[in-house]
Amino acid sequence: MNSLQIISITVSTICVIICTVLAWITLTKTTKTEVSFSGIPTDRKDFDKHVAENKQAHEQLFAKIGGAERGLEQRMTARLEKCEAEAIASRRLMHADLGKVSADVAGLKSALEGNTALCARFDNKIDRLMERQHGS
Repeated sequence: MNSLQIISITVSTICVIICTVLAWITLTKTTKTEVSFSGIPTDRKDFDKHVAENKQAHEQLFAKIGGAERGLEQRMTARLEKCEAEAIASRRLMHADLGKVSADVAGLKSALEGNTALCARFDNKIDRLMERQHGS
């Protein structure tokens, strides 16, 4: 190692030690927190009255929230029941339409088979006619 590297390592080590000490001092430093009471203390009757008013206000709020929840639940249940009924009706209509489509497809299949057989007979007749014309 040359002397420049030794100096660099030494300076780096000293910087790390200084930073560590400063961090330790910052983290362990405590500050005094003072709490002061500013205001006029109330008597027990006023405090109890205030507590009772707060309790009543909270009960009213919770009653309103409960009513809103129940109303929302009823509306959501009604909507879900309506959607379920519509889905059932829609499926029934779709199945009825599929029955009609199935019958139409069966009819088309039967007609296609008949036409295919007819085409095969025509093809045979054409072949025989061509053989007669070329053969005679």
